Amino acid sequence: DCMPMPSFYSFMKRALRHYESQERVFSIGGYQPIPQRFFRGYPHSLVSSARFLCWGWATWRDRWELIKPVLSRYSDLFDGLTKTPSIAGHDLASVGKHPTDMPQSWDIKVAISSLWLEKTHLLSTRGLIRNIGLVDGVHPASGHKARRRKRRQNRNVFDGPLESICWLDNVDLNEAYAERMQQFVKGPKRTTWRRFGYKLEAIARHKVLKHLTGEARR
Repeated sequence: DCMPMPSFYSFMKRALRHYESQERVFSIGGYQPIPQRFFRGYPHSLVSSARFLCWGWATWRDRWELIKPVLSRYSDLFDGLTKTPSIAGHDLASVGKHPTDMPQSWDIKVAISSLWLEKTHLLSTRGLIRNIGLVDGVHPASGHKARRRKRRQNRNVFDGPLESICWLDNVDLNEAYAERMQQFVKGPKRTTWRRFGYKLEAIARHKVLKHLTGEARR
């Protein structure tokens, strides 16, 4: 479901070596759903995120050993998952409140467990993974909505060489990025054709009533 770009493996190897001693960091990620224009003027090659992304990621043995016992009591975290913070996305915050609305897959458990441990995830600002699972991968979905979602999730894909990496020294959460990620997870506000039709109908009705009122006054 993931198609790595040519620079993905070298980037991940170098990032793993560079941040190995930064215990606050849980994972390195190559997938970047936020468009490149968001990073204009941003000087670093990585950004610190509250959200764990499972498409093209890596971690260290000690970080994985640290999270394993937390995963085993996952359902008890954040007061039975009812008080999961929304900093990483409203969907994670709603897992315990609406358990049937969201599958309890391994990546959701890792995401919430790393939140519990107050870890961050360093993601490449240039997308080094193309998500093909929505349409063409092992777990495809069909239809216009799936194709539209695939385009939305692959708006930042870089298939060129990474000549240099500008390392991020401060691995604390980037709040501006966290806010933008929350917006991405929530999804775009779309006006459906049906709602658009209702709006046009209301405008036309208003114009007709206004005209009839004017005629009546004459």
